[in-house]
Amino acid sequence: MAIKPVDIQFGSADLYINGRNVGAVTDVRFVVEIEKEEHRSGQPSKVDKVVVSQVTARATANLKEINPLNLRDALGLTKEDINVVTGSTTSAKDYVVLTYSFAAKLLNENLTEVTSVKLATTLVQPCSSSDTVIVVASTTGFSAGDSITVGTTSAEIQSISGNQITLTGAIGASYPVGTYVVRDTAYTSEDDYTVDLDDGTIKAVAGGAIPDNVLVEVSYSYKPMLRAEVPIGKYVTGRTYAVHLVHKRDDGKMIIYMPRGQVTGALEFAFGDEFHAIPVTIDGLSDPSIGNLPAQVIFEYE
Repeated sequence: MAIKPVDIQFGSADLYINGRNVGAVTDVRFVVEIEKEEHRSGQPSKVDKVVVSQVTARATANLKEINPLNLRDALGLTKEDINVVTGSTTSAKDYVVLTYSFAAKLLNENLTEVTSVKLATTLVQPCSSSDTVIVVASTTGFSAGDSITVGTTSAEIQSISGNQITLTGAIGASYPVGTYVVRDTAYTSEDDYTVDLDDGTIKAVAGGAIPDNVLVEVSYSYKPMLRAEVPIGKYVTGRTYAVHLVHKRDDGKMIIYMPRGQVTGALEFAFGDEFHAIPVTIDGLSDPSIGNLPAQVIFEYE
């Protein structure tokens, strides 16, 4: 006997595989089906017990961000399964949101060194050269007395009120909305953040100086990918991953968590100007870490 499945649908989410942000997915659908068995006794027989015999969980989605690395993960492959040729070392600077729960993916893999990680935010209102007050997206982590860089201009914070930062003097230049504001003091590797150079990911350390869920500027060097060969049809039976589907809501997040998920993907490319997406299926397997259940639905409120 099967009861009506739990069917949760949400339009878009971020897909994390083994803590790494693989990319944005759309048309996400999460279905749980619960099988029950009846035990009967007596004459005439009556149902005296109903037990759950099986719980299955499956998530389906379309992976929007197609590149060799996301294609690799969507097809259930590993880093060792693809052949990559890299070029000479070059420098880059990315802006990513760091959390204690997941690793943030930089734009590149094959990192050789992370030279600095600094707190950042962005202007939400334009400023002119005579302004002594700037309005930013977040002031979390910033303090009076901090030296900061607004665009390419150095400044010092006199005081903070809400999302308004008062400077010790006029900014001296005009900047549009979206301009980065960076605190000049760098965080400390290992104490405040950890980096996976090969995978190109960075994660904040809980209890370190980096607040949870803040924007940071990451300066690093890497070897750019010149060629990548992704094998089609290669799959190792039994390979599982920790999978999170994170959907942001007005009041926080809804997370589908599968501690042992098997990932498979379908691949269809129609060359032209049409948008491409990879259909991804994730089957949750029972795991002792959450009571032998295949999945959890987690709500985090802000």
